[in-house]
Amino acid sequence: MNEVIHARVVAREHANLDSLPLRFGIHFESDSDIVIEEVTDLGVDDRYPDRHHYEGVLRNPDNEKKLPQRGHFVLGFRQRDNYWSLVTAWCNGNRDDEYFLSNTMRNLREDGILNPRMLLEMHPAYRNGEINSSASLIRYLSRHMAKDNILRAQESEKRSRLQTEEALALMKQAHKSAEAAKRQAEHSKTIAMEAIETVEILEVRANKAEEAEREARRLLAEALQAISTGDAEQLERGPTDRVVLPARAVTQMWRSKTGSDYRNLGIEADVIEVIRVGESKISLTYVGKSGENVTVDDFGYQGFVKPVFEYLSGRKGKRAVFLVTQKPGSPVKLAADTMMLPAYKGLWS
Repeated sequence: MNEVIHARVVAREHANLDSLPLRFGIHFESDSDIVIEEVTDLGVDDRYPDRHHYEGVLRNPDNEKKLPQRGHFVLGFRQRDNYWSLVTAWCNGNRDDEYFLSNTMRNLREDGILNPRMLLEMHPAYRNGEINSSASLIRYLSRHMAKDNILRAQESEKRSRLQTEEALALMKQAHKSAEAAKRQAEHSKTIAMEAIETVEILEVRANKAEEAEREARRLLAEALQAISTGDAEQLERGPTDRVVLPARAVTQMWRSKTGSDYRNLGIEADVIEVIRVGESKISLTYVGKSGENVTVDDFGYQGFVKPVFEYLSGRKGKRAVFLVTQKPGSPVKLAADTMMLPAYKGLWS
């Protein structure tokens, strides 16, 4: 909430001629810069991608003693001049009513019925809620105008109503189109992530099959060597005296899809020991990538994960595939809960 935005108010445009005088009691004689404080970003305009909506506090630049006023500000980026300008602004909450009121003020001014000085005088009526819509503006003016001007004002208001209804319809359609595009983008992203996960799983399975084939060839070569040398003891010993291999990664590291800082990784390693700790966690000891013993505890968010415990226990003294997770600056944890997700269960089950 400490963000500050600087914007230009162009003297001969709607914001300075209509919006600021009535709604904020401010009018500039020439192009001027304003500061909007305590800013909340409301996003890009539905119809105009070069316009942005904010809520914030505008201080009266002509009278620092006057209380600051909170409002809704629409800024547009002037590409050629490289600055943000104030398009319009309002203080009340109903956007459609304020948009209608803006169009009515503009038409009345262009028809010579209103001017910034008159709007400055009407500012207190806006602040106390007496003028809060296009209709209430016309009622207010009718008390101070000659009959001919009242008729002209009513015609301006009718024209503004048609313009506003058309504009609001376009805005609503643009909003629907933007929401549909957003949903389609999210759907496409989900499909892409699922495809990436599927490819990673297939790569892991292919690597495991390739390694199994290499191991089978090695054992066959040892058996043939034993036959040729008559080493019956080596034949009997078979695969039980196999060489312990260091751990290796079987997936790319990926960031947790919950939006947290945790990073996940699939590992294949020789299991040394698996222990249940208390009622909720698993402690796994395996041979690390440098041949050292590594012990990790389960993250344990969902409690004790029996299928993962049984799988790792059954692989004691053998190779096993499992997932680990780590938040930067924190210890590595066994990710038993993640292992149970359908996207990753195929790695080890």
